[in-house]
Amino acid sequence: MNQIDRDGLSTPINTTTLWAAVPVPVQKNFQIDSENLHKYAHWLFQRPIGGVVLNAHTGRGLHWADDQRGLILEVWNQHRPVGKSIIAAVGAPKNAADFASACSVARDMAQQAQDFGADGLMIHPPVFLKGDEQIWQKCFAYHREVIESVQIPSLLFYLYEEAGGLSYPNDLIDDLLTLPQVLGIKVATLDSVMTFQEIAGLMRLHPQKKLITGEDRFLGYSFMAGAKAALIGMAAAFVEPQADMITTYQSGDYERFHKLSAIIDAFSQTTFRKPMEGYIARMLACLVHEGAIDAIAAHDPFGPGLEAGEFERIGTILNVLKRRYEAILNA
Repeated sequence: MNQIDRDGLSTPINTTTLWAAVPVPVQKNFQIDSENLHKYAHWLFQRPIGGVVLNAHTGRGLHWADDQRGLILEVWNQHRPVGKSIIAAVGAPKNAADFASACSVARDMAQQAQDFGADGLMIHPPVFLKGDEQIWQKCFAYHREVIESVQIPSLLFYLYEEAGGLSYPNDLIDDLLTLPQVLGIKVATLDSVMTFQEIAGLMRLHPQKKLITGEDRFLGYSFMAGAKAALIGMAAAFVEPQADMITTYQSGDYERFHKLSAIIDAFSQTTFRKPMEGYIARMLACLVHEGAIDAIAAHDPFGPGLEAGEFERIGTILNVLKRRYEAILNA
């Protein structure tokens, strides 16, 4: 699919590949580390990804001020090579005062994303609507307002409630998928295979829209269940085996796919485990081990830090998994 035409040009958004939802390098003083942000963007864009998603849950997007989000968008756009996409997640804080102000904040974020050259949007769930008697009617109206405020396409974002999302009913998803600007939906349930299967079944009624997996803990199976692409925080590091697994599945080499899927499952069990909000610090630790950022910038100010000895354990496991992957490559 292509983004909506801007100034006579159309930038492709590859909806059959791997996108990385990226964390932000931050120092202990809660300041974004600009030098390491540049370093990371340069490093990741050399990996086999279709693009990045900025200011999503992994990037703590709803916590930053406008100028901080602008810095993030600007740096990644500076390093983006031809053929790579940038998607910006937009939304409103869960403590928004009212519906009108929440929509205004989300529209402003969408406009900022478009102004900084984003190719598309991903819409954070409107958690501020929890408890509202008209939650699902307002949820549809919220999405429509934000999506129609700019001239770039959008992805829906089904995020599990443990991570601060909303469990959209199927009829709402069905209605949202009818909006022409919507490319598809990213589904991140964490541990509900049944929910993923139900949404995958619903997507068959919308063959022009894409089911994009955000299921780090059952990534391989999610493709077997119908996903056409992946948009995951796990792809922020240890990228090559994940991209290889996806292309191997799509090419029909299922024996190799199962070997790669076992490696990715082991990686997900190391990084995406309880406490779940700790996964961002764990992914930052992986980036330190891979040389993508410096240790000084591996802090998540909005979630739990690493447990005692966890940084070393992550490095040990990462090295083991890299050797297993190299063995597959050399077989």
